[in-house]
Amino acid sequence: MLRRNKTLSIIMSLCLCLAMLAPVFVAPQAAQAASVDYTAITTPSVGLSDNSSDPKALGKVIIDIPDWRALPDVGSSNYEYLTITLPDGLEFYNSTDALKVEDPTTRCTVANEWVSKTTWQLKVQKPSGSPADYDASIMIDFNKILVKSGSGNLDAAFAGANLFPSKKVTIGVRGSGATNTFIDSVKSIGDGGVIDALIIDEKMAGTLEKNQAIKLKLPAGFTWNTTNATVKGYWGFSNQSKVTGEFGLAPDTDKRTLLLSTTGTFAKSTSTTLPGRIRIENLAINADDNAKYGDIEINVSSHDNNDVTEQDVIVAKYGTYETKVVEGTKEDVVAGQNEQAIGEFYIEEGIAGSLVSGRTVTLELPKGVRWDSKKLPVESAEKSDKHFGDFTIVSNTSQQKIKATVVQNHDDSAAAKLKIKSGKIYVEPGFEGDITIKVAGTAGVTGEVVVANCNKAVTLTAESPKDVVIGQANQKAADIVITENAKGAIMDKEDHDTLVVDLPDGVKFTEKPTVEVTEGDFEIDDTDLINDSNALEITVKYASTKASKIKISGINLTLDRTVPEGKVVAKLLKAVGQTDPDAVTFTGSTALDEGYYKDDLGDKDTVKLSETSAGEVSIATTITPAQAGGNAMFKINSNIYQVNGISKVMDVAPYIKGNRTYVPVRYLAYAIGVAENDVVWDAATSKVTFTKGDKVVELTIGSTTITVNGEAQTMDVAPEIVNSRTMLPARFVAEAFGATVGWDAATGTVLVQQ
Repeated sequence: MLRRNKTLSIIMSLCLCLAMLAPVFVAPQAAQAASVDYTAITTPSVGLSDNSSDPKALGKVIIDIPDWRALPDVGSSNYEYLTITLPDGLEFYNSTDALKVEDPTTRCTVANEWVSKTTWQLKVQKPSGSPADYDASIMIDFNKILVKSGSGNLDAAFAGANLFPSKKVTIGVRGSGATNTFIDSVKSIGDGGVIDALIIDEKMAGTLEKNQAIKLKLPAGFTWNTTNATVKGYWGFSNQSKVTGEFGLAPDTDKRTLLLSTTGTFAKSTSTTLPGRIRIENLAINADDNAKYGDIEINVSSHDNNDVTEQDVIVAKYGTYETKVVEGTKEDVVAGQNEQAIGEFYIEEGIAGSLVSGRTVTLELPKGVRWDSKKLPVESAEKSDKHFGDFTIVSNTSQQKIKATVVQNHDDSAAAKLKIKSGKIYVEPGFEGDITIKVAGTAGVTGEVVVANCNKAVTLTAESPKDVVIGQANQKAADIVITENAKGAIMDKEDHDTLVVDLPDGVKFTEKPTVEVTEGDFEIDDTDLINDSNALEITVKYASTKASKIKISGINLTLDRTVPEGKVVAKLLKAVGQTDPDAVTFTGSTALDEGYYKDDLGDKDTVKLSETSAGEVSIATTITPAQAGGNAMFKINSNIYQVNGISKVMDVAPYIKGNRTYVPVRYLAYAIGVAENDVVWDAATSKVTFTKGDKVVELTIGSTTITVNGEAQTMDVAPEIVNSRTMLPARFVAEAFGATVGWDAATGTVLVQQ
C-alpha cells in the first residue's frame, strides 16, 4: 500500500513540472485503483435435491476489494449494490441463511438482502472513520441451495455498478464426484427379472464414510425388489457385507428409490491404500402397466455425501417374452440353378427363455423356390447356447418349408441371438427379385427376411418383330438372341444339357434355323426340331466360363388358321424327363432345371415341356389375310370374334346396355375392311376417324352425332369408352360403310355382313 501511495506522489509531481513547462498541457486523470476480484475457495460436487426441503451446501467465494475508497461517496449514500444471480436450475432455499456473509473485515459494512429465489443483493458501504488500510474482503457462503437441474460447472453471476465488475464464478460441480457405478452386463428381463451385479467403486480410498447413503432411483413404471438381494464389500471394504450389518439396503416409500447406506460397524477404506468396492447381487425389478419397453436407466446420486458421482446407468433391458427375426446378409442367385447359397439371418429372443423347448420354428420359401434337401440351414449361437435341433423338410410342401424343434439343452441365463446360416436352394426358371423367407411355427417366432436377390439366368430379345399372315407357310420372323446374365447361367457343369425354344399352338418352325454362339465361350453340341416342329431343341456341350450370347437366325414360321391375331411369343422352356424306357433323365444344375430330357435313340417328337419359362420374347405379329372385309360375328361377353370363319382376339368384349348391344368400334371397323392405319384416335378432341376408300366416318365420345363424308347424322346413343376402347352399337358404323347388322338372340351374337 505504501508503494502504491509513493507511486501516486511521483506521478503528481511529474504532472506539476509539465504544467509549469507547458501551461496549455492538460493533466491526465488520476490512476485507477486495482479492480475487485472474486475467488471460489471451495467447489463441492453435489447431486440433485430430492425435493424442496433438500438444500445442498455449495461453495464459498472470497471477494477481494483492493481499495475501498473506490466506493461511491455521495452524501450519506456511500454504498454500492453487488447482485448475485444463481444459474438455471438452482434456487435459494430461504431468505435468511441460504446465502451467508462470513467473517467480513471491519473495513466495510455489508448488508445481506434477499431479492428472489434466484437473486441476492449485498449492500456494501464505506467503513466509518479512517482505517489505516484501504483494502477489504468479504466471504460469501452459498449455504443452502436447491439443485433442481443442471450439469457440469454451476456458475453464479456477480455484477455491480462501479466498484464491482461482472463475472461468473463456479460455486459447485454436478456430475463429477468420486465414485463410479456400473453393471456387470445388461440383461434382458421381464416383470420381476433379476439384473446382473451392480457395482459401486470408490475412485479414492475414504470417499464413502459411515452413516451415509447412496440413492439408486428407477424410472417410472418400475420398483425395486430386494427380497433376495445381497451386498458385499471388496478391496478397501473387504469382509464387509449386508449380512453382518455394515451395509443397509432398503427401498424408499415409493419403492422406486433404493437407499444403500453404510451402517453398523462400517469402516471407511482409509486404513488401506485400496479404494472400496460395493457389489449388489440378486436385485430384482418389478414392472407395472406404465413400464416402457427398452433400456432401464437408473439415476445414481448421493443422499448425504457430495463425493458420490451422480450417474445415469443402464442396468437392464425390459421386454416381453417374444422373439424377432433380423436380417443379416443377402446373396445373389440365378434362376434355374440348384445348390445356391442364401444369406444369413438371425432369430433373437427379447428375454431369455422366450424360445420354449419342444415348440417348433418353420422357414418357408416363396413359390418357385425350394430347399436343397442335402444343404439345409444350420444354427450357430452368437449369444447364449444353441436352441434348435436339425431342420427337416415338411412333407407335402414341395420342399418349400422346413422346420426345427427347440431343444432343452440350452442356457436361459441370457437372451439368445441365433444365426441361421449355410442354407442352399433351387430356384425355378423365370423367378426374379427378392427371395423372402417366412418365419413361423409354434415357438412364437414370426417375421419375414430377405436372404437373396434372384436374377434371371437369361434374357431373350428380338429386333423388329415381323408381320405374319394367319394360315400361310414359310413366313420370316425376327432373330432371337439368348443372353446369359452370368457365366455358367445356362449350365454350370460340364455335362450335356438341353434348351428348348417353344412356339405357341398353331405355329411351327418351317425349317431348322441357324443357332450360333456370338459372344463368350458357350459350346453347342447339336440342334433339332421336336414336337412336330413346334419347338427347337438346343443341346449344350459345355457351360460358359464367361457370360455368352446365342443367336437363332433364319427363323421361318408356318401358321394355321387357328392362330389368333396378336403377338407370336417364343418361350425358353425346360424339357422334362419321360417315363419311356428309351428316354434318359440326367441330373445336374442348369439354368432350366436340375433334371432334363435327352433321347439317345433320336426320337424327339415325344418331349414333354414344362410350363415354367426361363424367358420369352415376341418374334412376330399375326394379321388376317389382307385385312379383307366380309361376314363377321361378335358374341356378347366374349373377346373372340370371327371374320370369314377366322377367329381373332379383342382386348374388350361386347356387352348389352339398355337393350342395345355395344361392340368395340375399332374391331368392328377391322371386320368390315378398314385397315389398322386408317383408324385414327385424337385424344385432344376425343374423336375417332375411320377411312375406307372414299368414305370417312367420324365419331366423338359423348356425342350422338356421326359424320359420314362431312354430313352429320344423329344416333340414338353416344359412344362411350370402356377399358380404353370406344364402344357403340354396331349398326351405326356398319351401315355407314354399307354393311348390314343382324342379331341372334338365341346365341347372343351380332352378325355383320359386307
